Amino acid sequence: MMARRFQVILFMFISAFGLSFLRQYQGFMVPASILLLSSGGLYVWHSVKKERVESTRRELEKAREALRGEVKRMLSELQRGWAQALQQHLSDQQPHLLSQVEGTWRDYQARKGTETADEKLRLQRQLHGFETQERKLQAPQKGRDGVVTGLAQLRGELRQLFLAALRPAPRGTA
Repeated sequence: MMARRFQVILFMFISAFGLSFLRQYQGFMVPASILLLSSGGLYVWHSVKKERVESTRRELEKAREALRGEVKRMLSELQRGWAQALQQHLSDQQPHLLSQVEGTWRDYQARKGTETADEKLRLQRQLHGFETQERKLQAPQKGRDGVVTGLAQLRGELRQLFLAALRPAPRGTA
């Protein structure tokens, strides 16, 4: 039908201008029909090829758009799934991490307690040593205090004796 379009145009042109007598000349009509059908066939072949290219281009564009939409949907699902998987993984890891931190804290506290106990024991030993040395130092001081007290008593007694010796003897005793 498409190939005959050029031939129909010629027939309409002939009819419109009153040249219908040309239809009876086979020498003109046969070569004109062959020429018009051939050119119509070439035109149809060219237009079909062009339509196929255009149709392929439109289908390719539709496929691209559909693919873009599908990729966006897949990416959003992947993102949601990734966030959920990551959240699940983190919530699964949280008890393990807490137990590790608590274990480390307990070890630290135990080590610190041991260090504190060792330091306390060391300080108690030092204090005991200092107390022993202080008692050793107090023993000579007590002895010195005893000597000082004894000297003070001796001095007091000597003073009394000296004062008694300096006093004149009572008169009726001699």
